[in-house]
Amino acid sequence: MRHLIFATICAGLALGACGSDTASGVPGDTKLAEMSTSEATDFCEWGIDAQGGAGAMHVCGDVTIYVQSVADCVSSFGTFPSDCAATVAQGEACIDALAADPCDLQAAACAPVYACLPQ
Repeated sequence: MRHLIFATICAGLALGACGSDTASGVPGDTKLAEMSTSEATDFCEWGIDAQGGAGAMHVCGDVTIYVQSVADCVSSFGTFPSDCAATVAQGEACIDALAADPCDLQAAACAPVYACLPQ
């Protein structure tokens, strides 16, 4: 169940900022749980675009995953515990994996992020 939760979060996850080392424009070593609202917005805008845009639908057998809005995505970052060690670079790798195969809810690239989700 927690994989589906993150897939939904990721599906809801900017255009790169100048000088950044990541696609979202947020420094790669920033912890997901410590992003500012502005950073979370940039991350979510990029992630949403990477997965087909808000409202995009991915049918995976009996499960349908919808890409959520930027606002919903940004608010979802409040679900990460403060001790979550997953970084923006790891979150981007997970989104890239899910964008390539939205039905691979157990993508190895997502393991660091999944570890932060409630059981």
